[in-house]
Amino acid sequence: MGCFGEAGGGAFVVSVAAARLARFSRIATYFHEKDLAMLRQGRLPMRRTQKGFWGSTNLFVLYTFFSRAGLARRRRFCDLGCGDGRVVLVASLFTRAEGVEWDAALCGEAREAAKSLGMDVRIVRGDFTRVSLKGFDVFYSFPDNEFSEAFEEKLCRECPGGVLFVHDVLYRPKLLRRLRTVWVDQRPFYEYALTPRRGVARRLQK
Repeated sequence: MGCFGEAGGGAFVVSVAAARLARFSRIATYFHEKDLAMLRQGRLPMRRTQKGFWGSTNLFVLYTFFSRAGLARRRRFCDLGCGDGRVVLVASLFTRAEGVEWDAALCGEAREAAKSLGMDVRIVRGDFTRVSLKGFDVFYSFPDNEFSEAFEEKLCRECPGGVLFVHDVLYRPKLLRRLRTVWVDQRPFYEYALTPRRGVARRLQK
């Protein structure tokens, strides 16, 4: 009975992984075709926005990272500055996922992508430093500017016990405690606990 149960469980895991990979393939194809269309028009899949800069993300690297980081064990994911939605759509293959984006055009593109792919992903137009982030336990950021201490404090206050994944080598949190670095194809992803470092925590409590 034990062996049968283990075999059945293994088959289920393989089935879930295969279904997830098939859905990922649809997402990757959608954005690959979108990027090619932009290139044919003489445009790169990147541009300045109303709040900073947007650039496309390698979805195969991202999918591998989410798998290795154990995103499926998290309850609710938020992409901070979700651009055209490609990251949050991949994240939704692992857990409940939402995105926040200030730029109106990119927000519209993200919603259109979710609709075209038939995926139940909520895209909020707003400034992620100002909207409520309560209820999320994992965040993702590919920052184009420094994290403000006020925003880091907001994350700790509203989402204690959560984590922040940062895909960048230039701009990283200053107050948060770093947990680990996950490397994918020679690209680092940093994981931070949404609790201040020891000395910083004492300062914030005063």
